[in-house]
Amino acid sequence: MRTKSISLLFKNHRNSLHVINDINAIPFSSEEYSKFKFGSYSIAKKFGVDLFEYFKSFHFDKLISNYRKIIVYGSPYMQIPTSSYYLTYTFYEAFKQYLVSKRIETVKLEFGKIERCQTYTEDYGALTAEERFNLIKNDTYKLTTIPAENDLCIFIDDISITGTHQRVIEYLLDSSGVEINSFFLYFAKLSNSDMCPSFENYLNYSFINEFTKLIELITSDDYRITTRTTKYILSQKNEDLQKLISFLINKEKFEAWNELVTMSYANGYHKIELYQQNLNQLESCLKKFCLSKQIN
Repeated sequence: MRTKSISLLFKNHRNSLHVINDINAIPFSSEEYSKFKFGSYSIAKKFGVDLFEYFKSFHFDKLISNYRKIIVYGSPYMQIPTSSYYLTYTFYEAFKQYLVSKRIETVKLEFGKIERCQTYTEDYGALTAEERFNLIKNDTYKLTTIPAENDLCIFIDDISITGTHQRVIEYLLDSSGVEINSFFLYFAKLSNSDMCPSFENYLNYSFINEFTKLIELITSDDYRITTRTTKYILSQKNEDLQKLISFLINKEKFEAWNELVTMSYANGYHKIELYQQNLNQLESCLKKFCLSKQIN
C-alpha cells in the first residue's frame, strides 16, 4: 500500500538489528513486540540485550577505538518513560557489563535523557509519515545530559518507520549548536517505502488487541509503566476502567495503581480534557479504597 510521504534527509545512517521489507515476513515476534510496547519488562530486556549483541558484533570495535566517552540516549519522554526507555536502559546495562568483563577502562559510558516538553493524545503508530511529521514538528525537546564535542552519542529507539524522530533529534542538535558524533540505533526499521507507516499499529496491537489482555499485563509482576499504556487507560470507556480497578484490587496492585495516578499528574495528563474523567475516577477510587483499608 503506497502512501504519500515526506522527504527524509538523514544526516546519519539508521542502523538496526532488524529490517522490515514485508508485513507478512516480520523478522521478530509481533506478539512479543506488542507486549513490549505496553510495558513488558522481560521482553524489553530481551530486545535490549539482542540489540547490544548486534551492536557489539558490527559496530563496537570501530566506535570503541575512536571515542573516550559514550552517552546512550533513549527516545524523548517527559516523566513517564516510553517502552523504548527500558530497551535502551538494558542495552546500556549490557554495554556497561561488557566493558567491565573485558576490562576496558579507556571508555566512560553514561546514560542520558532527551526531555519531551509537551505531549499529544493521538496514536502515533496509526499515522502516516506526513501526519507524524505534522504532529511532532512543533514539539520541544531538550538534552538534560549535555555532551561534549568529542563525545559519541548513541540515540536508540525501538522502531524507525518514517524516521521523523531522528530528524527531530538531528534538528535539536543543530538548533542547539551542539556538535557531536551521532550514532542512531534501532531494534527495527522499515525499509520498504511502499508500506503504509500506519502498519506500525499492526505490531503495536498484535497481542494487546483487547483491554482484558492489557489488564493481565498491568497486573503482572512483569509490567513497567509506559506512556502508551497510561494514555490508553485514560482514554478507555468507563466499564473497562471499572474492570481494571477491580483487577487492581483483587491482585493487590496498589503500587501500580498509585504510580498510574501520580505519574499521570507528573506528565500533565490532568490538563488534557480527554484524560481528565478517567484520571479523576482512578484517583477517587484509590483514595476511597485506601481510606477503607485504614478504617478496617
